[in-house]
Amino acid sequence: MPKLMPLRGYFKKVFVIARDQRYQSAALIILQEINRVRLYRLRRESILS
Repeated sequence: MPKLMPLRGYFKKVFVIARDQRYQSAALIILQEINRVRLYRLRRESILS
């Protein structure tokens, strides 16, 4: 899996976009995806350890 760009910069970009009402739902979807991936990774790591 390719390394993501630093999350802080990514979130900053997302929230700048989110200021524009039209993009708010897209930003929420992106954040949900990030959380889903993070949960998946945590679960996988706890299974492996």
